[in-house]
Amino acid sequence: MEISRIKELALASGFKLKDQVNGELDLNAYVYDFAQILEREVLAQARSVFGQEAVTIDDTEFLDAEITQISESMSEKHYFDNGESEELEMLVAKAMKLGELYERKKWQEAKAIPEGFVLVKKELPGEIAEAMALERVNSPLGNETNPFWVETIEKVYKEHLHKKKWELWRDYKDAIKAQEQQDAS
Repeated sequence: MEISRIKELALASGFKLKDQVNGELDLNAYVYDFAQILEREVLAQARSVFGQEAVTIDDTEFLDAEITQISESMSEKHYFDNGESEELEMLVAKAMKLGELYERKKWQEAKAIPEGFVLVKKELPGEIAEAMALERVNSPLGNETNPFWVETIEKVYKEHLHKKKWELWRDYKDAIKAQEQQDAS
């Protein structure tokens, strides 16, 4: 990433310019170093996640310049008039759009959920655990009217609900962990 872009992003994020040894106001050198280290790490993670090289601004700018150079060269070499040059530009634009569509389709297929699977959160949401616990723990209140026993029964019932909720969270977490281990192997 270019120094000017790092500076722009850092200032927009609240970093402040400081007096430097050379007498100029600038970000401290470690900010630039950190940004470049972070960029390398992000690109490395992208490569590991997508199994391919990550596309950078330099890549797209280089390809754009190459396409422009080839188009201009073809126009000159084959003496294209304005209409033919415009047709060539339209062909290039449509080819680029087709490439984008292929990449989007590839991305969607990679993100698709396989048959027989569903997408769930890694952590069981509290409200779902609560609802599941309520379904699984029977309310023990019957015809009891004695306030002492009603209070005792309600207390025991709430403890059972709490215990069931933790049991559900544990089982859910174990199921997610087992699936992750199976996917890793």
